[in-house]
Amino acid sequence: SDTTGDVVRTMQGEGWNLTYHGFDLRNGFNLLRDSLLEKIGKPVDLAWFHPPYAGMIAYSGNQWGTHPHPDDLSHCSNYGDFLEKLAVSLKNIYRALKRGGVYGVLIGDWKKDGVYHPLGLDLR
Repeated sequence: SDTTGDVVRTMQGEGWNLTYHGFDLRNGFNLLRDSLLEKIGKPVDLAWFHPPYAGMIAYSGNQWGTHPHPDDLSHCSNYGDFLEKLAVSLKNIYRALKRGGVYGVLIGDWKKDGVYHPLGLDLR
């Protein structure tokens, strides 16, 4: 939804010197297959990631697009599959950081069918 982009543009309007790059599977960037570092062209000081929550909200084939995308983290076959794809995503983002860069992940917890998933604790 580009909420982070909206915040950065507001801060730029208030005099902050920020550069923003926002990418999404919906717009053709696949974090599981495409190099974030190559896409940006140089290492970054700060990376911010807000991934889908393992099926809490189905994006491709539901919120956008006509068919589920196989690399959409909101369409994983099970929680283990979600964690594996999340790990690939996290490593891709980490490789795009400058040495000493900062990396933030916005993620909450999820409960489905009576099973509690502490997503923040399961980041790897």
